[in-house]
Amino acid sequence: MEEIWGTIQKGIFHIINFETYDHLIYVVIITVPFLFNKWKRILGLITIFILGHIITLALDTFDVVRADKQMVMFLMYSILFILAVYNVISSGKRPAGERYGVVFFLSLGLGLAHGFITNSFFSNLFKSGENKVIYLLETTLGMWLGLLILAFLSVLIGFICQTVFRFKNRDWVLVTSSIIIGVLIPLIISTWIF
Repeated sequence: MEEIWGTIQKGIFHIINFETYDHLIYVVIITVPFLFNKWKRILGLITIFILGHIITLALDTFDVVRADKQMVMFLMYSILFILAVYNVISSGKRPAGERYGVVFFLSLGLGLAHGFITNSFFSNLFKSGENKVIYLLETTLGMWLGLLILAFLSVLIGFICQTVFRFKNRDWVLVTSSIIIGVLIPLIISTWIF
């Protein structure tokens, strides 16, 4: 049981790691329009991301499909950029429920792309003789839990800013998404594939 928990913890700490902040950017982008009353939507978005992630992580781990790292990084940052721009454009114009389909689809795409990048992390942790499938599932469960922790913290910060400091939801989404756009532009340029 300790070994299982250790593997799950590795997945959690892979997500809650500020050296690679793409997870944090993703979680903030998908949670910024919502408060705690929309927890099912947030859970759905994180789960679809993880499902896409485990599919490509498994395909890459078992050498079924390989992808160019720079191209995948460019794709990931581009999807994050599209999500942030979508937040800016749709903020205050439509109820959050109507935005769910687009964000759901982009989350799946981001999860599929991100799975290829995670293989280098997964390969470094994997010890010979261990069952790759079990290890993959345990690590992915840890990543899912890590994303949920980040989502809770992001929604909590949004809740505090909107209730205590009286930010309007529209302003909160615009400012937060604009900051993320500013962070993503240099990342997109640094991984430019054209």
